[in-house]
Amino acid sequence: MSCEIITVPPPCTTNIAVSDIYTIDGVAKRSLFQDVEPVSQQESIRARDVLSRLQVLSPNLAKDFKLREDSMDDIPFRLLSHREDPSTPEVSYIALSYCWADDTARTNATGSAFQGIIVPENDKDRTDSTYPLPSSPLLFQALLNERSCSREGIWIDAVCINQQNVAEKYKAINAMNLVYQSARETVFLLDDVDVTKSEYDFLQAYLPLYKSSIAKPLIERYAPESMASNKIYRDFFVKIMQARWFSRAWCNHEMSLSRSLVFLIRCDFISAQPSVVRFTGEFLLFFLTQGLRSGLGTLLPENMLHIFRVLLPSVTVAKRAHQLVHSHMETFAEVFSLTAGGDRALAEENRLLDGNLDKLHIAINTTGIGLSYIRASSVKDEVILPSKEECCRKFTILALAARDPIALCISGPLMHLGGRMRSWLNWPMPRDIQHGSEPPEMLSDIAVRAMTLDRSSAAEYISLDLMVLDARRDASEPSDTFIERAKDIIDACKREGLEIRSLRLEYMNSGIEFSALNCTKPIDRATAATRLHTRCLACVLECGPHWAAWVAKKLPEPSHDPEMIIISIEALIHGTFQSFIKNTKNRNAVEAVLHLVGYIIRRAVPWETTEHSWMMWQPRLVSSIGGGGKLLIFDRLEENIMIAVPTCLVHEQYWHFFRGWTVVPVSRRQLMASSATAESLGGDMGAAFCLVAKTRVFGRIELEDERLKFGVLSKGVRVYGIPCLGP
Repeated sequence: MSCEIITVPPPCTTNIAVSDIYTIDGVAKRSLFQDVEPVSQQESIRARDVLSRLQVLSPNLAKDFKLREDSMDDIPFRLLSHREDPSTPEVSYIALSYCWADDTARTNATGSAFQGIIVPENDKDRTDSTYPLPSSPLLFQALLNERSCSREGIWIDAVCINQQNVAEKYKAINAMNLVYQSARETVFLLDDVDVTKSEYDFLQAYLPLYKSSIAKPLIERYAPESMASNKIYRDFFVKIMQARWFSRAWCNHEMSLSRSLVFLIRCDFISAQPSVVRFTGEFLLFFLTQGLRSGLGTLLPENMLHIFRVLLPSVTVAKRAHQLVHSHMETFAEVFSLTAGGDRALAEENRLLDGNLDKLHIAINTTGIGLSYIRASSVKDEVILPSKEECCRKFTILALAARDPIALCISGPLMHLGGRMRSWLNWPMPRDIQHGSEPPEMLSDIAVRAMTLDRSSAAEYISLDLMVLDARRDASEPSDTFIERAKDIIDACKREGLEIRSLRLEYMNSGIEFSALNCTKPIDRATAATRLHTRCLACVLECGPHWAAWVAKKLPEPSHDPEMIIISIEALIHGTFQSFIKNTKNRNAVEAVLHLVGYIIRRAVPWETTEHSWMMWQPRLVSSIGGGGKLLIFDRLEENIMIAVPTCLVHEQYWHFFRGWTVVPVSRRQLMASSATAESLGGDMGAAFCLVAKTRVFGRIELEDERLKFGVLSKGVRVYGIPCLGP
């Protein structure tokens, strides 16, 4: 069944006996992994191409990677099993996914810390030692009861991998996809969650709703309106989603790899008959979908919504197909929003850094690139464990080698990787990713191989071809006529109640509440926001109805008919819009335009900046060289500011990414004064810029069409990060 309450008769197992752990090899081992899909020739060629491009971009970094080997041949594989006949191997196995409750749960009977098993090489070396359970006895017993037959084993990482053999441990980390994909099912223990009596009764009444909906397509499984107001449902939804298990990087990775998912939760209120709630991945997906459709997603942290994106392909489509439609940078951002404990044999500070390496492994494995990260053969050899910024550097350059265009469109803070210059690399932000949109075409092999990177770990610059717009020379404010018209429209919208629904909600949806934008006085915030909205509307009006319809048609999830926008803008420009707005049908058309303007502002302004700096970003217009097109850009009101678009990103399919690089010209002398490394200043520099931020460029660009050609094309331009002002 997809969801049921199961009684677990006592007694419950209280420890794991080392004598019950068996090494599987030979024919039995090959049989357990016979369903693993071998790496296809096409995948192998793609992986080799990525490694080849990485060797061009960063030869030193390329040494940290190798082609992934989807094989368990040279990795010891062990299972926990209560064999009736010690000589009879297992025919299948269950994989366990869990997270330790706390350090006190990881001690054995003598009080010693749990460091993993001493691997029995053969029967004569077997011991009577025992180790603590990775969960409560009730859930562990329920796990044992999940076995389909006496010849089904259980794989638990803590006791089936020799934790004291670092080489084996790191090989096993790279083989996690094989272990979880080959398991008959994966059991997930949510040990920090328990079901109350009221929740138990609710589930009993809830199951018929699930059974009646199971045959419907997922998109049709709408939640009854009463669900959002049902306190028991709401509290149980939040309790499940906030389980520690969902915040762990390894646990989520294991869920994405598994082919059959089973979740177990304690029912502690039934003392006479210990019970657990057992539900499948399909049920959790239904439960989560109902919660999100009921508006309960607002009760969860932003990074918890990734569960839906991980769970959906896990229970509906093939994993490998899903991996190919993800941006690699999206994978990195999601993995690094989670936690990883690292090697507990290390000191606290190093353990957290080791957790970064774990997350780097997970991110690389999830992408399906076909490469593995090479870790040191022992913990002691890894003298310098990487910060999360260093992991981001490695991964972003790898993603660039894999031709992921978003690697060039990350808009978060510039990272400091050493020295006095910040890197040209940014930390990824949630807004950099367009969930629900079709994946963009990969960058061309020629474009990537033509780039040059600072080969040091400081990653101070990238050299590439740019289309450069001089914002002071090429860009202009919207005309006074359109600004006045936009002001009148905003005032009319306020009177009709449209401004609040459009303007305020767009800012709230950007991740920062309208009331929380940092200003000294509320009037400053309201005035600045209205000015920004007015000027952006003026730009849209000046660009014209067909330009606006083109942009609207490109939205990841178009919510309005482009024809409606054309009619509305023509009326707003040429008609008597006061009477136009009063008509109900026309109000919808005007709201479509306001929605478009709000989308442009929300997606272009870097709201993550602090203090008043968001106010410095203003919309401006750029006319094409041939006069046949316009671009709407956002730049900061500073001297010498320029907007540069990498020529490999000018195609319209990249328009909704942060392809507009806000830069300022910089000379070799200025770079030397900023203490840029000697290596980053070597060679024939030519033109150089410092990267300030990234923004959106709205509009169509065609380098081969003079009517839609903008700015100046510059070859091999070096783009540096900005000088560090502090230590």
